[in-house]
Amino acid sequence: MGARSWESWHGSNDVFNGNLRGTTDTDYFYFFCPKCPDNQILLVSDYIDDSNKTKRTKYGHKDIGIVFKIKCAKCSYKDYIKITNRGWQGGTFQNT
Repeated sequence: MGARSWESWHGSNDVFNGNLRGTTDTDYFYFFCPKCPDNQILLVSDYIDDSNKTKRTKYGHKDIGIVFKIKCAKCSYKDYIKITNRGWQGGTFQNT
C-alpha cells in the first residue's frame, strides 16, 4: 500500500455512527460486511500501527493506535477501522 500516514486512513459512512456490526466466537472479534445481507466476515488486508511506545494516556496506559484496512471477499467492499485508547476510556457509550 505504500507509506501512508495514520491520518490519511479514514473509514467511510458505512463504518461511522454504529453502522459496522460484529461479533466474537472465542477471543477473536469479527466485523460483518455492511453491504452483504448474510453476515460475510470482513478480512483484514493491511494495517498501520501508530502506537507511541514511549507515550502514556492520561490513565497511565501505553498509547495504542492501530488502523486496519478491511475488505469483503464476496462483494469487494473495502474500508478502514481504527482501534485506539486515545478517546473514550470507559463509561457509557452515547451517540454524539
